[in-house]
Amino acid sequence: MLDECFLAGNFLDDVIAQNRKLTGKAALLPGWMFGYLQSRERYETEKEIEDTVERFRKTGLGLAGMEGRRNDVL
Repeated sequence: MLDECFLAGNFLDDVIAQNRKLTGKAALLPGWMFGYLQSRERYETEKEIEDTVERFRKTGLGLAGMEGRRNDVL
């Protein structure tokens, strides 16, 4: 069992390349993970949710997803 591993290189990229050889390439996250996620404790109606999405579209702000709950669902 290997407890410690020392990687050396003239540049940080060299060390990162060595680490990548040892551990494998990192998985790329899905595209929506890099965008803005709108969050709010609750929305009163489904229309309020739709209006919020529409406001993001009109202003040109990127919206990858929304999180929250409708008040009438509880």
